[in-house]
Amino acid sequence: KMVKELSMQVNGNGGHIEQSYLYMDHMSAAHWCAIAEQKDYDAMQSSMPLEKTAARILRTNAQCGLDVVALGPGSARNEVRLVKQLMTQSGHADLRLYLLDISQPLLSVAYRHAAEVLADNGGAVFAIQGNFHHLPRYGQLLYSPRRAHRRRIITMLGHTFSNLENELRFMRNSLCGFATGDLLVMDFRLAYTSSCDPDEIYRKDPTFASRRSTDLSQRRDKFLAGPFRRYGADQVDVEISPALDLSCAVPGSYGVDLRARVRGDGADREFSVYYSRRYEPNQLLHALRREGWETVESWEYGGDSSPCLLVLLRKLS
Repeated sequence: KMVKELSMQVNGNGGHIEQSYLYMDHMSAAHWCAIAEQKDYDAMQSSMPLEKTAARILRTNAQCGLDVVALGPGSARNEVRLVKQLMTQSGHADLRLYLLDISQPLLSVAYRHAAEVLADNGGAVFAIQGNFHHLPRYGQLLYSPRRAHRRRIITMLGHTFSNLENELRFMRNSLCGFATGDLLVMDFRLAYTSSCDPDEIYRKDPTFASRRSTDLSQRRDKFLAGPFRRYGADQVDVEISPALDLSCAVPGSYGVDLRARVRGDGADREFSVYYSRRYEPNQLLHALRREGWETVESWEYGGDSSPCLLVLLRKLS
């Protein structure tokens, strides 16, 4: 059904393609994995301080059984790294990893990787094909942690949070089923400059200043243009270019809207195909607290070229 809907969208007159559709088929999943394996992207992701995150989680939950619920894990490299750190540092294997992804091909990749890495440590791995926007429907993940004597840790890694259509509405409506004391691990790209100065954004943000590596840009464009070439009724030429969006839900943030200009059969159409935001950290964490998630600890990583923040949050009552 979703592949048919994607086909209808790419053959339409333009508009917005919801990001989940980009990972649906096997070729899209393969192109995404190629991006994740690119040297610069992999180096940035590998610098995420997950060993510190695991240590901070265990400081207050060392004796509990742990359930890690990974939302949209992609290939699950970072999620598995975090789980392995939790198991190693805690010294026990009372841990379950739930992988929840809408893409069957990516879910297969993630499950295989998690099962292979964690097999010798005794952790249990479960794969759930589903939509994390519909989390309140998944009762198997929403048990009472106090009654079960377990602690639940939700993860949204790989900048998944910043790709959402409305991040604060997602926190309010999709994570409402989790319990007081549950933990949430997320990472974000940080703003290169103030969102009040568009000229500085164009000058400093690598996406607008054309400072991304050629290899990464080519793989990204191939990934984003793929659905138009595979499902379009006509042969088309697709050009990907970024646009700046300052109408963001979180104060101090700005959005990078990657847009596809599709030319074919004498007509030009334009689609928004990939959306990501950059944040001012203090304003973001303040906004998350208003949604009921307090900051436990945060860590910067990625360096000056790709400044990011990894944050551990706790659900308030």
